[in-house]
Amino acid sequence: MANFSKNNVMKMKIGIVAIVLSVVCAIILVGRLFYLQIIEGDKYKQMALNQQLKDTIIEPHRGSIYDTNMKTLATSKTVWDVVFEPANLSSSEEKREKELQVLCDPEHGLPAILGVSEETIREKAENRTSYWQVLQYKVEKEKADEVEAFIKEYGVNCITLSQGTKRVYPFDDLAASVLGFVNAYDNRGAYGLESYYNKVLTGSEGRIVSAKNGQNGEMPFQYEKLYESQDGNSLVLTIDEVVQHFVEKHLEIAVNEHEVKERATAIVMDVDTGEILAMASKPDFDPNNPRQLTDKQAVIRLEKEIAKKRTSSTVQANTQTDENAQTANSGEVINQGTQGENTEQVQQTVQQGTTATTEQKELTVADVTDEDLLYDNLRARALNGGLTEDEFDEWLLDEQNRQWRNKVISDPYEPGSVFKLITVSAALDSGSVTMDNTYYCIGYKEVAGNKIHCWKRTNGGHGSQTLADAIKHSCNPAMIEVGQQTGVENFTTYFDRFGLGDLTGIDLPGEATGIHYTADNMGIAELSSSAFGQTFKVTTIQLITGLSAALNGGNLMQPYIVRQVIDSDHNIVETTEPTVKRQVISEETSEKICYMGEQVVAGGSDATGRNAAIPGYRIGGKTGTSEKLDNFDENGVQYGNVLSFLGFAPADDPKIAILVALDEPVVGDAQSSTIAAPVVGAMLEDILPYLGYEPSFTDEEKAEQEDVTVQTYLGEKPHEAQSRIRNAGLKTEIIGQGTSVLKQIPEPGKTLPYGGTVILYTDQSEADSIGTVPDVVGRSVSDANQMITNAGFNINIVGEVPEGQEEIVITQDPPAGSTAETGSIITVSLEEEQPAEQTSGETTGEPVS
Repeated sequence: MANFSKNNVMKMKIGIVAIVLSVVCAIILVGRLFYLQIIEGDKYKQMALNQQLKDTIIEPHRGSIYDTNMKTLATSKTVWDVVFEPANLSSSEEKREKELQVLCDPEHGLPAILGVSEETIREKAENRTSYWQVLQYKVEKEKADEVEAFIKEYGVNCITLSQGTKRVYPFDDLAASVLGFVNAYDNRGAYGLESYYNKVLTGSEGRIVSAKNGQNGEMPFQYEKLYESQDGNSLVLTIDEVVQHFVEKHLEIAVNEHEVKERATAIVMDVDTGEILAMASKPDFDPNNPRQLTDKQAVIRLEKEIAKKRTSSTVQANTQTDENAQTANSGEVINQGTQGENTEQVQQTVQQGTTATTEQKELTVADVTDEDLLYDNLRARALNGGLTEDEFDEWLLDEQNRQWRNKVISDPYEPGSVFKLITVSAALDSGSVTMDNTYYCIGYKEVAGNKIHCWKRTNGGHGSQTLADAIKHSCNPAMIEVGQQTGVENFTTYFDRFGLGDLTGIDLPGEATGIHYTADNMGIAELSSSAFGQTFKVTTIQLITGLSAALNGGNLMQPYIVRQVIDSDHNIVETTEPTVKRQVISEETSEKICYMGEQVVAGGSDATGRNAAIPGYRIGGKTGTSEKLDNFDENGVQYGNVLSFLGFAPADDPKIAILVALDEPVVGDAQSSTIAAPVVGAMLEDILPYLGYEPSFTDEEKAEQEDVTVQTYLGEKPHEAQSRIRNAGLKTEIIGQGTSVLKQIPEPGKTLPYGGTVILYTDQSEADSIGTVPDVVGRSVSDANQMITNAGFNINIVGEVPEGQEEIVITQDPPAGSTAETGSIITVSLEEEQPAEQTSGETTGEPVS
C-alpha cells in the first residue's frame, strides 16, 4: 500500500508539473501569437504583401503655368527613369553573372546606351532583394526606346522603365525668379510659383499593384489593379510674356552697361487692379538648369574670397614669424639650424602671399567669360586659389541662393527720393501743406545740429520753389520741411496706410517686410531723413503697391500674380479678382501727385526725370538715389548706392507703373536721373505701343515735326544713346546685350523722318544683321510704312500727289526681294519718274534749225 501511495504521489507531481508546463507553454505560445498577430501584425502583413505584390507609382502630370495670353511658361514632358531590379536576377550565381555581363556589355549594353559604368551596375546589383535601383533619371523618348529595344532583344527581365515627367521652361530664363523651379529628383517646387502653388500644380499619384509569382516575376495582366493618377491644375498668370521680355531685355542691358554689383530689379503693375504685368531680378538663372551660375560678378566675389583667405594666411605667417623671433630673443635653448630653416620658410610664405595679394591684377566683369562660370572652372579657380572643398561648396551654395532669390519681394532697401511722392501725398492729404506752399533751398538743411545736403549743394541750392518744383528738382531740404510740417503722427499713420509697414501678401514665397520707425521711436532727425527716403527700408513690391495707390485715385490694391487656376481641361477652378484693401488718400490728392510726377519728366530742362520722356506720350515719374547706410567695407567706410526710377503712364490717367532699381552700379556720378530714368524710358517706349497706347501730338506739335539728321552714338552706353535719340523725335531698337554702341544704322549724317528708327548694335556678332526688302509697290503709304517697319527697315517717302488722291507707292529703292542692313532706309516714291529734258543737238525726228 505504501508503494502504491508513493507511486500515486509521484504521478500526481508529474501531472502537476506537466500541467504547469503546458500552461506556461500555452501562455508563451498565445503571447507570441498575440505579439506576432496583434502588435507586429501590420509589419508582417506588409512583409507578406511585399513578397506577393509589386507596387508601381504612377507620377501625375504636373500642371502648366501660362502667361496672361495662355503662352506656356512652364510645362511637363513625359520622361522615363531606367530602373534596375536586382531581385529579378537569377538565383544561380552562374546565370546571374551571365545576365550581368549582358547588362554591362560596353558595346551593346547599358554603358553604351546610358553611359553608366559597369562598376555602377555591379554595385547596385549587390542590393539583391531590391526592386528599385535607378540607373538614370528622366531619360527622354529616344533614349527610352533604345532601352526598350535592348530589353526585348536580350530578354532582360531586371530592367524596367518607370514613366514620369520632367519640367520644361520654353522661354529659358524668362521670369525665372517668378516661376522658380522644381527639384529634378522628386518634381517638387523649390522656389517661386512652383513652390508656392506646389499642391495645386502637383495633383495626386496613381499606382499599379500587380501580383508576383514564386520566382518574383510578374503575374499575368488580370492580376493587376490600376489606380489612376490625378493630374495637377494649371496657373494662368497676370504676367504678359511680351511685357516681361521688354523689361528683362532692358534690365539686362542696364546691368551690363553699369556693371551692377548686387543685381537689379524691375516690376510693372496695373495701378488700378494690382496685377503684376512683369517682375524681374537680374542676373537670375535658367530654371531648366537652375544650379548653373549666370552672374559674372560671382567670379569677382570668388576672387575676393580667395584674396581674403590669402590675407588670412599671410597674417598667420607673420604672427608665427614674430613668435619665433620672440622665442629666439628670450634665450631659450633651441636647435639653431632648424629654427633658421623654419624662419626662412615662413618668411618665404609671407613674401609669396604678399606678392599674390599686391601684384595680381584686379578682376573686372569685362575679364569674365561664360566659360568661367561653369562648375568645373569655378571649382578649379577656388581650389587653386587656396580654398578647401568645403569652403568652395559653401560659397557656391550662397551664390546659387543669391540668384534664386526674388529680390523684388525679398530684399528691403532704402528707397531714396522715389519715396518723396509718398511724403507729399501724406502732407497734402492730411492738410499739412498745400500746393501753394513755397520752400527755399540754400543747398542744405540743418537738423538736430547736422547739415543734410541737397544734391544741388553748389551755387546756393535751388532757391525758392513751389511744392511741385521741389518734387521736380528732387530737393532734400524742401522735403525735410514738408516732413516736419506733416509731423510724426501723420507721417507714420500714412506710412502704415500705404501698406509700407506690412507684408503685401502677394502670392509668392519669401516676401520680406521692411524696417521702419514707429511714432514711438521717431524723433525730428528720423522724421527728416525718412521724408526723403533714407534711414528705413521697404521692398520693391511694398513700394510700388503704395505708389500705385498714390496714382490710381487713392486705393491700396492687393497685388497678385495668378489670375486663374484651371484644370487639365482648361475649366476655371478659381479666379482672383482685384481687391481694394482701403482708401489711403483722396482722389483730389492723387490727381495732384500725378500732376507733380508728370512735371518730373516733362517739366523742362531742370526736370530730373526728363531722360524718361517719350515724344507723343504723357509720362510721369520720380527719381531715386539712395545711400546704403548700413553697407561698410573692411576699413569701416560706408559705400554703395541704389539708383531707382518710378515711371507711370498715361500721366493724366495712370494705368501702368514701372519701378526699376539698380543695386550698386559702377558709375562715376551716381544719379538716378542719368542712369535709371533712361532705362524706364526704354521700357515704356516698347511697352506702351504693345499695350495699344499710340503717340498723340497736338496740331502745333505736328507742325514742328521735321526730318531728323542722325547723330553719332558710337561708343555711348546704349540707354544713354537711346535717351538722346528719343529726345530728337526718333525711335530706337537696341540689338545685343553689350555695354556700348558698336554700330548704328543709319550712319551719322543720314536723314530720317520724324518718328523713324535708329538701330543700335552692342554685340559685334549681331552687327551685320540683314533683312529682305518687302515689295510695297502698289501699296498705300500707310501699308508700305507698316510693312517696311515690320521688316526692320526705315522708310523715306518722296513725292506728292494731288490733294484728295490716294497716296500709292509707284517705285521703291532698294527693289523688293533684295537684301539690306537692318535699320537701313527704304525710299518709296509716290510719283512716276519723269524722262530727262532733251538738250539741243539731241535727235528728235525733226531737222535742227
